[in-house]
Amino acid sequence: VQAETGLDVHLNITALDALKLFEKNPEDHMTLSDFIIMERKVFEDSGTHISDRNKKSGQWLSTKSGARLVYSHWDPTDGQLDVSANDLDDSYSYLGARPSRSFF
Repeated sequence: VQAETGLDVHLNITALDALKLFEKNPEDHMTLSDFIIMERKVFEDSGTHISDRNKKSGQWLSTKSGARLVYSHWDPTDGQLDVSANDLDDSYSYLGARPSRSFF
């Protein structure tokens, strides 16, 4: 993905790998609060969601819940933004770690 966009995007990585990226460059990644604000702004401006499960797009966030890492995505089936926390060894093909600047 980096070759295509110039951005350091990591797809299908474990929560632990994402956490290591966040710790290395904390200013490059969104917290849960950042993500909720960005999701609302993008939707109000464009009518699309920045992270949509139907488009195989979810976002690990640089927010922890105990020993777990938080992720979020829009779930069109439920019509809501899903937020969850998973163990650090979890990985889903639709989850990635994207720098916050990739949403601008």
